[in-house]
Amino acid sequence: ALDSKGADVFNEFDLILVKGFRSYFVECKAVRLLEQNYVTKIRSLSDNFGAYAMPVMVTHLYDEDVYPTVINDDIRDRMDELDVSVIYSKAEINNVGEKLRELDLKRIGML
Repeated sequence: ALDSKGADVFNEFDLILVKGFRSYFVECKAVRLLEQNYVTKIRSLSDNFGAYAMPVMVTHLYDEDVYPTVINDDIRDRMDELDVSVIYSKAEINNVGEKLRELDLKRIGML
């Protein structure tokens, strides 16, 4: 694909998980500030794969000890609006498999 200036454009997926007809598109970010464009990117990319595609953001934000509220309200609102799940606490990241299983069970109405 080309952008408006004729340059090549590439989109990548950090991780794609598939279980049955359900798929999870995971964007991983280790940044100081989680930006809205990260959220809209993973939502947009997952939308290309149908109704059963679920976007998930896994993020570790630097300076977590300094700023304990690591995801600001604007970003949280945007995630809710776009139905993007987030995994960000150290406990959730350390148990990412279990957290993804929990998200899957919630998604199919079993939790």
